Amino acid sequence: MPFVDIVSRIGDMDPQLAIALYRQPDGDVILSVGLAGRMGVLDFEPADNSPILSGREGLETRSSVEFCTSGGRSPHTHRALVALMDAIKKDNEERPISP
Repeated sequence: MPFVDIVSRIGDMDPQLAIALYRQPDGDVILSVGLAGRMGVLDFEPADNSPILSGREGLETRSSVEFCTSGGRSPHTHRALVALMDAIKKDNEERPISP
């Protein structure tokens, strides 16, 4: 499923680690954490558009979890992740991280 919104941010303590959030057309949000790709933007597997963090020695290293909008068990968490997406966008605009 393609994504309608993608944001990522490199962490403060290690320039090789990043967080990324992906919103699907149905509103579900996927949270991924792992090694940063180019300029902190995560790389994608072209076959299925799934988020992949390019790791050292070419290994794919990521941890991801999905939170659903309807029927989900974590509505407060979902809302917080959407708010986090907005916060990351604002940080990226106001304080961009140089590669």
